[in-house]
Amino acid sequence: MRYDTISVGVQDRLTTESIPETRLRRFMADAIRFYSRYNPYVRQTEFQTVADQRAYAFATYLTGDVTAIFHCLWPSEVWSAARNVGSELATLQAEPFSYDQVSLEVIRRIKRDAFYARTLGTWEVENQSIVLIPTPGTAGTDVLATYGVVHEENATATGVDTIPTQDLEIMTDLTLAEFYQSRMGEVAIEPDYMEGLQRVTKHYMPGNIAELIRRLRAPCLAKYDRPAGMQA
Repeated sequence: MRYDTISVGVQDRLTTESIPETRLRRFMADAIRFYSRYNPYVRQTEFQTVADQRAYAFATYLTGDVTAIFHCLWPSEVWSAARNVGSELATLQAEPFSYDQVSLEVIRRIKRDAFYARTLGTWEVENQSIVLIPTPGTAGTDVLATYGVVHEENATATGVDTIPTQDLEIMTDLTLAEFYQSRMGEVAIEPDYMEGLQRVTKHYMPGNIAELIRRLRAPCLAKYDRPAGMQA
């Protein structure tokens, strides 16, 4: 999605004033970060364990501005290395679904879950790091991480190629929301209207701006529902 396309959409809808391009780019960057919390760009990275090291920092082992971790697959050292794990998993996954024997399918799923539980280690996110559980006792074990990152600017600095063009209205709304967010402090001291000759009210506009921001962000939240993965 090109920056100039978003810019045209924002300026067309903001009829009361014109935003300088450099300032508008900052609002776009904030809008992209907000969008990426709900629809991030997905990457996969493989790294290897370090003996007796439980935490693996995003900045060292992953790439990009990480927003969420979706999956982290690695073989736990609890099971014997001599076990033919690949063959057993292939057998479990190849078993056909029995529509006429639902109870049998439930048993198979229980077996698959038990297989994963005893052969794969678990993980969690802590202090911008992936924490492997249990702590690996040996080095060189492959870990496959699937995670989301903030959508990045393209090589020509003309836009963000990984955001689909059908989300133009969403990006326009989010950029406008960032603009109005920046106005919150200003409108808090501006009078809403003069009443007679003595009373000035100042409590309506901040609430109106907050409601407008909520409505502008609503289409993104409605389409992508909630932040994805385990938040970084």
